[in-house]
Parts: sequence; structure tokens; C-alpha cells
Amino acid sequence: MIALCAHPTILIPDVLARAVRARIDGDNAAALAEIVKIRFVPLERKVERWPAMSLIAQVYARDRYQCRYCGERVILTAVMRLVSRLYPDLFPYHRNWKADSTHPAFVSRSATLDHIRPVADGGDPIAADNLATAQ
Repeated sequence: MIALCAHPTILIPDVLARAVRARIDGDNAAALAEIVKIRFVPLERKVERWPAMSLIAQVYARDRYQCRYCGERVILTAVMRLVSRLYPDLFPYHRNWKADSTHPAFVSRSATLDHIRPVADGGDPIAADNLATAQ
């Protein structure tokens, strides 16, 4: 068995078994005391900020629908999905981009946004000057 607690000698299955047994026996305090041994407190997540669609469109237009890193032209995924709906047998699309079911253009030419200065390094996630068109 694997110990997944702060105290590696505590085994979760054993603690859960004792907690369940205590609840069955009507001893809620003992059950709680067992569960506290394996409590999990998730880390607080920062609220993620995303650029507005209008800003995304402005960035793509500013960059002339070209990857700022390599200069290759990119295509909006929504445009390719529309073409796929019109010509599903010639330009297939799979919602999970399965390689054997999706035209290679989806992977090789889809426009994405990149943060020039990573958000983890203090970059502003929604500043136009920190966003670049990428493929």
C-alpha cells in the first residue's frame, strides 16, 4: 500500500476503514479524528484572467495572421472548422484533434496566442503588448 499523507506511516485505506467502522458504531468523534489524519487542503488558485475575444482578434490582426516567431501564416481554427463542415470528407476535423481523423492543417496552422513574458514570470495575461500570434 502507498502512504499519501504528510506522515508516510499513515495508510489511507487503514484510516478510512477505521473512520467508517467508527461511523457505523455511532462514534462520530472517533471517525472525525481518523479523517483529520488524512485531510487534504487544496492550494488556493489564483483567478485566471483571459483576454477578451475582441483583444484576441486585435492581436491576430496586428500580427497579420503570422506567427511572430517564425513568420509562417496561421489560420483561425474557427475558419478551418467551418471549411471542415462544408467539406467533411476532404478537410476532416475531430473535436479532440485525433491525428487519424483530423486534417494536418489543424495542428500545423492553427493560430494560438502566446505570452511573450510568461504569466508565471509576472507577465500580464491580458496586455496586448504581452500577446503574440503563434502557431
